[in-house]
Amino acid sequence: MNWLYSEEGMVWHTFGVEGSHHTVRPDGLHTWMDHMTTPIAPGRTPMGAYGFFAITPWHHDRNTVYIPLMVELAESFVNRPNYYYHVAPIIHFTESESRTIADIQTTINQTRDTYFARFVMGHVDINSDAAWNAYINTLNGLGLQRLIDIRTEAFHRTPQP
Repeated sequence: MNWLYSEEGMVWHTFGVEGSHHTVRPDGLHTWMDHMTTPIAPGRTPMGAYGFFAITPWHHDRNTVYIPLMVELAESFVNRPNYYYHVAPIIHFTESESRTIADIQTTINQTRDTYFARFVMGHVDINSDAAWNAYINTLNGLGLQRLIDIRTEAFHRTPQP
């Protein structure tokens, strides 16, 4: 686990093996090799063929083709030294907190999924402030603020990376 959070591990997880999947340009930016699938070069070898379960969603070509809004973020943040993606600290909860989180989170997740389906299927108008406020009020009634408080308290007592 420590290696995965090292710079070498982050590069490996994000871009694969240097010389097999990507190269490093003289300016230090990582570039997919010609045989690798990218959004502008489909039909080649995907990272999944090498056993990688994820690739970076910040690859410049991917953003240009699929997510133009993300290009500005990519140009602002990606390929800066030691930046790959946010590494969240491992947060430890007490037994009591874990039980409370499990109870609240299960109910909130079920409610979220129900509302999501209702919004997507048009049974509830997502553009309606009243419908949205009813959704938020429902989550609040199920203990959303308590969940936020528990997670916030645990985060603040957790050493940060």
